[in-house]
Formats: sequence, C-alpha cells, structure tokens
Amino acid sequence: MSTNTNLSAAIASVPTSIPSVAVEPVSTPKKARRIEPENVVVAKVSHEENEPAPTPKKEKAALKKLAVKPLNDREKFVQAVLRRSGLDALPKLETLFDKDLTVTRKIKDIAIFIGQPEDKLLQSIAAECPHKNIVNITAEVSIKQVTAVMEDVLSSQKMYHVIEVAKVKDAPEGEYAYQCESGRHRLAGLAILYGVDAEIPLRITGRTLFESRDSVVFANKTRSTSAIEKADLIMTQATNGDIEAKPDVAYDKVVRNKTSANDYAFSRSIHQKIYGVKFEFDVSVTSAIGHCMTTATSIKGFLTSALTWSKGLTRIQFDGQIKESLKWLNALVKAMDKIEGFEKRQHMAQQPLKAYGELYKSLATSAGTTGKSPEEFIDSLAAKIVALGDIGRDKKTEVIAKLS
Repeated sequence: MSTNTNLSAAIASVPTSIPSVAVEPVSTPKKARRIEPENVVVAKVSHEENEPAPTPKKEKAALKKLAVKPLNDREKFVQAVLRRSGLDALPKLETLFDKDLTVTRKIKDIAIFIGQPEDKLLQSIAAECPHKNIVNITAEVSIKQVTAVMEDVLSSQKMYHVIEVAKVKDAPEGEYAYQCESGRHRLAGLAILYGVDAEIPLRITGRTLFESRDSVVFANKTRSTSAIEKADLIMTQATNGDIEAKPDVAYDKVVRNKTSANDYAFSRSIHQKIYGVKFEFDVSVTSAIGHCMTTATSIKGFLTSALTWSKGLTRIQFDGQIKESLKWLNALVKAMDKIEGFEKRQHMAQQPLKAYGELYKSLATSAGTTGKSPEEFIDSLAAKIVALGDIGRDKKTEVIAKLS
C-alpha cells in the first residue's frame, strides 16, 4: 500500500462534523495620528566665512533636520495615551490615588516582570526594575494591556483599584520579597509615564509564597485570562500553589477528565517540561504571532485534537503521547518551512493546527493496521498543506476535507 493511499485513508477516517470554533476577525488598530511638535525653536544655520553659502534648498533641509526631533518610544507612548484620554498633559501623580493609602514604595523596588517582555519599551523598563516576579506564573506584562489600562486611568484621572503587593515571608534565597500580586500593568504604565523612581501608594500584605500564588489565582478568576493563564491556574490550584510539584503528583491532582487532561498537556508542553522533546520553533504567548511560527492558543488546539485520554491512563503513558505528538509537529513544521509558498499566518493558524492534530491522531491510531508510523506521512502531508494556499480562516473540518 502506498504512502499516499494510506494518508488518504487516514484523512478520510477523520470525522468532519466535529464542532469547531469560529475564528473571530481581528480588528485593525487605528493608525496613530502624528502629533507635530509645538514651540519649535528654529536655529540659525551658520557656515564658515571661506565656505560657500548653502543654497536655499539645502538651508531649508538643514533647518528642518534641526527643528524636528524624532520621538523615542516613551514619548510616543505618552503622547498616544494622552491623546486617547483627551488630556494635554499628565496629571500630578499624587492626584491619581486615594489619600487613605499612606504606604508607598518606589516602582523599581517592586517585583513586576516575570522575565523579559516582548516589547522594547517594556524591556527598557524591566531593565530598571531588576526584581523578578515569582508569584505570577506565566502571563508576562504586555504593552497592549499596559496601554489600555493607562488610558482608563488617565481618562478617569483616578486609580480606583489598590495595587496589591505581597511581602513574601519565605521567599527563596536570592529572590526579592516585595512581589506585585495585582496591578503589574498599572505599575509598568506608571513607570513609563512618571519614571521608575516614582513613589506609588499601595497595600502590602505579609504572605507565604504559596499564599501569594493562591491570591494571584483568585484575582485572575475575575478577569479575562489567556489560554496559558487558564491552564496554569488549574495546575496551580490543584497543587496548592506548588508549580514545581513532581510530575506524578501534578498529574494525579490535576487530571480528572478530558478537559483537565488537555490543560495539563498544554501547560506541561508550553513550559517545556515534557522529557525528551522541546518546540523547535518559536511560539508566541500572546494572541499576536509576531516573529514566531504560531501562537500558544494554536498549540493548545493541536494538542486537544491530537491526544487521547481515558480513565486509568498513567502519567507516563499520557506524557508519552504528548512527546510523540510534539515530535511529529516539529517535523511537520520543519518540512513545511522548506516548501516554497509556506505562510505561517495561513498554515500555522489555529484551525489548521486543530486539523493537523486530528490527522496525527488518525495516523497514530491506524499505524497498527497500516504498518506505517505517522512520521512516514510527513513529507507528503506537508506538500499537500502548503499547496492549499490560504487556509488560515478555514474551519478544522474544512481543512481536513480539503486535504482528503
């Protein structure tokens, strides 16, 4: 039996009536309106006595160069949030906070960032705020959220919610005690607007590390969270905040049904905790693909479709499934990336990834009958996928049907 025949048979066996999730159209952000600098001081261009006088055209260009100073990233941010908030200037910092809050700390003395933010402006702020946040599990501070939060603060000219900071009693050696539990985006925004040395009123509560992480979990329940956060919240709650729990302990406490099994698989995979396999391509932890090959949400879609969980399945067996599926996905992406016409925004979108997961499961299930492993179909499948062209907005079942 030929490889193509086996592949077609495997694809044909995939159900096409599986409910799928429609991809919401992404709204295009409004183009920022250029703000011309005010009160420009025009400098007089001089020249040496023995040098020929510049032509009017050259003199005009020189004057323009001196007059218009390019805005840096911070100045662009400040102008943008002021414009969208309807303000001409930043309000005094102390007017944003309730007078009842008497405890203050400098922004740079509070642990805000988990690691290195993706945005260059936030990277510069993180460099001045050296303390690592160890109570927030995954979600790094994002410039999109910082912008939205600061627009709200400036529009109302009030910080209605208290910034919560934990003084961790049992912080690991080398880790900083003052950890921001709630308000990291506000702190980052205030650091951009007023500087990292600004004194910020806040509430400080003494907690153990586990108590502080639990506090973050409950706070996150009240707001919209990303796919990674949701999976990590389940992991954190089940292990009582012990994110370093041994694999068998985490599996036994977390996995109770198919949904929690998917969350376990996603969290373990995205944090590169599956022994013997790592992603061989970049995965964006935000909804924006950026320079990465795909997003974390798309990876979750692949795993949800690719894995089979049932009661009685051991942790080693389930981790083995995760490992083999990720190895196969790595190989498929590598093969597609070599083919002319491959476009990550089309071929690595959420719904196509779900379709690849279904195809992998079908090939893995039929391996005992066909005598061929899923890896043997990679090259032919990669060629078929790229040949489909624009499939980024197709439903999972539509991608499967096209491949058959």
